[in-house]
Amino acid sequence: MPISQVAEKHNVHVNDIYNWKKKLFENAASVFESKPSANNSVHQKKIEALEAKLKKNADAINWLVSENIELKKNIDGEI
Repeated sequence: MPISQVAEKHNVHVNDIYNWKKKLFENAASVFESKPSANNSVHQKKIEALEAKLKKNADAINWLVSENIELKKNIDGEI
């Protein structure tokens, strides 16, 4: 489809399409580059907080299981 038809169909000027196309080809590679952002660091902090919470919960579960085993040993004399 010719660019003139695309421009007419979408009610834009042909030069706008050419400018957008030029910008795309000049900057398309930057879309795929990984750039650290403020949003990324916020996500990283949330991940670290959740990992710390998981570790704390795992430690609590391990302690409760070991206490349960110890109580069963004291009551029954075996596991």
